[in-house]
Amino acid sequence: MRSKIFIVALCLSLPFLACVPNIAGGSTETTNPAVVGTLYQPDGHTPAAGVAVHIRPKKTLADTAGLALAKKLAVLAATDSVVTDSAGQYAFDTTLDTGTYVIEAASGNNAALIDSVAVKTKTTTDTLAPDTLKPAGALKGVIKLSEGGDPRKVFVLAFGIDRFARVNADGSFKFSGLAEAKYDLRLISSLDNYGVLDTNAIPVISADTTNLDTISLPFTGIPMPKNVRISYDTLKQIVTVTWSRADTALVKSYNVYRRNVDSNTVAVRINVSPVADTVYRDSTGVQDVTYEYQIAAVNTKNTEGVKSDSTSQKIISAFPLLDTIVTPMINSSQTRSFIIGKDSTIYITTAGSSNFIRVLSKTGDSIGAIGEGLFSQVFDVALDSKDNVFAVDPDNNMIFKFLKNGQLVSSWPVSIPISITVDSLNNIYIVFSNGLGILKLDAVGQHIDSISLGSGTDEVHLAVAPDGKIFVGRLAINSITVYDANLSARGSFQLIAENNPLTELEGIDKNGNLYMRYVRSVQPDLEFRVFNSSGSYIAKLQPQRGGDFARVMGNKLYLMSQSGLSIYSIPF
Repeated sequence: MRSKIFIVALCLSLPFLACVPNIAGGSTETTNPAVVGTLYQPDGHTPAAGVAVHIRPKKTLADTAGLALAKKLAVLAATDSVVTDSAGQYAFDTTLDTGTYVIEAASGNNAALIDSVAVKTKTTTDTLAPDTLKPAGALKGVIKLSEGGDPRKVFVLAFGIDRFARVNADGSFKFSGLAEAKYDLRLISSLDNYGVLDTNAIPVISADTTNLDTISLPFTGIPMPKNVRISYDTLKQIVTVTWSRADTALVKSYNVYRRNVDSNTVAVRINVSPVADTVYRDSTGVQDVTYEYQIAAVNTKNTEGVKSDSTSQKIISAFPLLDTIVTPMINSSQTRSFIIGKDSTIYITTAGSSNFIRVLSKTGDSIGAIGEGLFSQVFDVALDSKDNVFAVDPDNNMIFKFLKNGQLVSSWPVSIPISITVDSLNNIYIVFSNGLGILKLDAVGQHIDSISLGSGTDEVHLAVAPDGKIFVGRLAINSITVYDANLSARGSFQLIAENNPLTELEGIDKNGNLYMRYVRSVQPDLEFRVFNSSGSYIAKLQPQRGGDFARVMGNKLYLMSQSGLSIYSIPF
């Protein structure tokens, strides 16, 4: 015995099911019966008298093709009924058309179902084998709408039986009083973007309830991305957004949207090209700003679906701001260079009419000046292990050495010195001739070695690592060349970060990491990128306060601007 049940999602009531047409014209009295049978009570030998027996054409979905949903239900529910006599016998007359039928009988809590009864001719009587009523069973389940929707619009209908199961708000449904048989469930949705699903040969056992697993209607539209999650790399300040992959038959790519929560902006797409994978990395966020991310799927016709639920992330730095020191400028002159002594004394070189080295306390108060009236221009300043002060004057082609108290110790002629660096052994390195060469001197100014960097002009920056390696950054070719302590080249590498230009090498920390000033095309335009000694990018800093000049000393990064000095902790 077998019948078919199918589920239809719709937004309408079905009053017509109570007034279905009579297939056989309503008459059961005939001298030429076409289908006859006998029913017994559950004991198997007592005739089941006075039991209603229904016969219905065995329809398929194809039989209702092209009809409106309400008419489909009316056709499927069409039935003719008779009542068994005292001997438990029933008969349907020759007004039945030829074809295949389903016969159902019910009495109290007992039921029987006879499937696929063939009526071959109108003049032949088909006598069925006796059947026995059995305690009815039940069938229940839960319907899931994966992309949302009202489950109460879903109905469970049965081919060959005159009833349906209404679905509750939680998606649950139940058929009670089903005869023992196997049933085919069909889910058909009138909700937008849901397709058809068949589940076949589901057994219902006498006096038992068949409990189905959750039934999910197939979604045919553009699914909303699910399980959107964020991970955040504090060092690199990269937000990684991931989500679950949708059905590839429905989705070919994704778009990523971002909104600035702090300024309440509208979400805008941030991926330049379609994202085929289920991961996206965003390194364009601004420090201390909270962003909200959403994902939208795109189908094979390049139509974008509904955006996902949002998830947010605040961009924070692994370089916490430790302190800010106000350093008032004189006559609006500009800072050119600065360095911090072991006792936190600040030495600043300035341009303009104040060509001397300003000396400030660790709180930013002016406590002295070095080289007043001595310099034509003072470009750079450095300290050795005893806090002796070194300065370069390119106009006068001179290097000057002072004691900490400002007393001039000595000076050495150098052709257009641009910058000066002193290593842990008090060796002195000078970039000279407008960046065309590097000169190495000992602690008392004696020549050790020099190298040429080629012809032309270039902005060159030099830093010495704790292990004695010398790193030279060249702005024009955006590269770093590595030298040993004898100024012998040991290799070079390009510094590339998202195809944007790096400016100058600002320093090296105690672990040999390089700090590069990095300019972007959007505001704020200042940030620092950290690379290891092999040139691999490992972190970035977008300062809370800007800095035109930077120094890396110990475990701190110092940034100097016109408004003062900002001090950041280095996490390495």
